[in-house]
Amino acid sequence: MGTSAGLHVRRSVLATATAFVVVLAACGSVGEDTGGAVATSVPPSPYSTTDATAPVERRPAEDTFSDIVYSSEMVDDDRIFYVAPMVVVGTVKEVKGPYWNSVDGQKWSDSPVVDEPFSVSPRLYREIVVDVEVAIRDDYGQLSSTVSVFTSGGGKGSEDVDAFRGGRFSEGERVVLFLSTQVQYFRDDMWAVIRPYWGRQSIFHVDENGDVMPDGAAEAIEARRSVIVSPGDPEPPLVQSSFLTLDEFVAKVQGARIPVNEEWERYRSEPSVVDAKIEFLQQILETGEIPEAPGVPTSDGKGE
Repeated sequence: MGTSAGLHVRRSVLATATAFVVVLAACGSVGEDTGGAVATSVPPSPYSTTDATAPVERRPAEDTFSDIVYSSEMVDDDRIFYVAPMVVVGTVKEVKGPYWNSVDGQKWSDSPVVDEPFSVSPRLYREIVVDVEVAIRDDYGQLSSTVSVFTSGGGKGSEDVDAFRGGRFSEGERVVLFLSTQVQYFRDDMWAVIRPYWGRQSIFHVDENGDVMPDGAAEAIEARRSVIVSPGDPEPPLVQSSFLTLDEFVAKVQGARIPVNEEWERYRSEPSVVDAKIEFLQQILETGEIPEAPGVPTSDGKGE
């Protein structure tokens, strides 16, 4: 099956896939939990939807220009603190990329015709290698001493107008990250990777005083200081200037699930759900047929 045909997924297929994943999340893990293999400094092997057999070298993008600004929904910070299955304190060891979401990391434009909502378009991302100092939370035993985090945007030095939609990272800085396993869609592939749970809202920086600042807060404070207000002009909006210490922040995370929040519990799912989603979509893309989804368990455990 060619690339265009392989990625042409109709709404009915995606609806079936979504229902399939919901069933998996409701039923718990499927088989052995394979999510632990993701948290390494080496990118995971791609789940290829092409017939290519030779490995392709991924290289930092030669062309990083993008004039697309992506919209992003803000969620309650408390939800992030509650739901994220991994929370780490660590030091940024390496900022890799940026790369385009193609196997070789280079810009592409020959996007196949795809029905919404499953569309794959060219996007920049970075891979952030973090040395883990403290694993505050590791629900499914995925973390090791080093974790690779895939995040959106070209970052510093790129020509991406929305370069920091996936956060700011500098080598050597300390960070607190709320993470989860997610599907990363590429032009011809899908990878199960570790990403910030909810974009830049999931990224915090530890400053030289040991305070924990949301991503972009330091830049906002600096920009506010440089504003000169002329007599009679309105004052610019205030920016956050008071922050928790690292110890206070860690304590907040540790107590985030007390008491149990039934509404937010439904957003929690094991990494195996992501693996199953990729396998399910891969079968559709390769065969053009929808695999049978497992039945919903009944009280006697037989399903229906």
